[in-house]
Amino acid sequence: MVLIKITVVTGSSRSIGAAIAKRLAQDGASVVINYASNEAAAKGVADEINSNRAGAAVTVKADVSTVESCKYLLDETLKAFGKIDILVLNAGVMILNTLHQVDEKQFDDSFLINVKGPFFLVQAAEPHLKEGR
Repeated sequence: MVLIKITVVTGSSRSIGAAIAKRLAQDGASVVINYASNEAAAKGVADEINSNRAGAAVTVKADVSTVESCKYLLDETLKAFGKIDILVLNAGVMILNTLHQVDEKQFDDSFLINVKGPFFLVQAAEPHLKEGR
């Protein structure tokens, strides 16, 4: 019996996140493609996964820098697939300015998506995740 793993990949509409989602689907996982703004790119990744019939994919728009959106992402995952097995924390931002060029807003934005969001997403997902096998 093959067990389908349900995977949430944050920031998976492009780049590394899209590659992770596609690979997991290729291995048979059903994948939630999370995006914050580029719906067309997210749908493109999901369409590619769904057309290959190796896994299944849905898209969920959620800004994972906020607690409310993290909970929404998990709720939509549970609605679509009924469970969550794997959580890939891929979404993130990188400040390219020098130390003296970074302002408070850039710092806050980076902290929200790179630290606060992942922390609270894991906290919210933990009751749904089973011990690894």
